[in-house]
Amino acid sequence: MVRLRAVLIALMLAACAATEPAPPAADATPPERPLVPSGWVTITSNAGDAELTIPPDLGRVGPDAPVGVLLQTPMDGGVTPLQVSAYGPSALPDQPADGESLRSWLERGTWFPGEGRGGITAIGDVSEREVLLPAGRALELAATVQPGTREESRVVAYAIETEAGFAVLQILGEPDALEARADELRLIPLLVRFGD
Repeated sequence: MVRLRAVLIALMLAACAATEPAPPAADATPPERPLVPSGWVTITSNAGDAELTIPPDLGRVGPDAPVGVLLQTPMDGGVTPLQVSAYGPSALPDQPADGESLRSWLERGTWFPGEGRGGITAIGDVSEREVLLPAGRALELAATVQPGTREESRVVAYAIETEAGFAVLQILGEPDALEARADELRLIPLLVRFGD
């Protein structure tokens, strides 16, 4: 009986430890923007609607684009291992409709994959949580696209609420590349900024 009770307590503790963190309280204060690591660079969109601070090996794609910032690591065997993009509310006039979930909005805007859309046949390891970033409250979505295939990729998308509307930050790439750079990729959402 004592052993059974110990097993039950251990199972309850494990279940509690495995639960997702609670979403931030409505009146929670956003965290302060952390210090920028040495060597990182800051890239601002031409329209001033988004600012990404990133490791120096991420290069700008489409430097003449009027809005947003799109950055990539150099291609490896015809594949881009890592891509980071950010768009402020002014670049996203199609804001969430009344009653539309942020996940649905991100899927509709192709920032987050939807099964059966764009040739995607499978999505796995999906997680969804509310987070509080220095740029504002956000919904963070993550998933593995086409798991177990040669086209497997990992996507993390944020719908970030700002005073001017919702902004988007997306991190996309090969699962191994994202795993190898996990510490850097956790820092990028804490450093992103959005303008008007």
